[in-house]
Amino acid sequence: MQNNEYIRRTVMIVLPVAIVACLVLCVIGCFDIAFGVLIGVSCGVSKSLLMIHSVVNEQGAIKSFFLRYLIIAIAFILGIMVSMGAFYGSAAGLFFVHIMFIVDQVRSGKDTGGIG
Repeated sequence: MQNNEYIRRTVMIVLPVAIVACLVLCVIGCFDIAFGVLIGVSCGVSKSLLMIHSVVNEQGAIKSFFLRYLIIAIAFILGIMVSMGAFYGSAAGLFFVHIMFIVDQVRSGKDTGGIG
């Protein structure tokens, strides 16, 4: 299925890059931010997987909407419980997942003659 391939390809890009970014942050001494990035990336991937799962299985849009924003709230609450650096790291991790999805879409559009 195309959806499974898309999910696997994007997650296989996001997770290693996030792990490398966290290791770099740990080396320079920003442990709180690295922890926040891990929280943000894991919640961002979970949110995206939930969104794709709800579209494929035709679940209710309102239920999916509230669950996705609950996941975002959990990421922010966990980040702020650790420190403000972890909060900003979790926000960056959430945005990083979405940026990677957009980059993957633009790149696949160029391969097929679509956007770009």
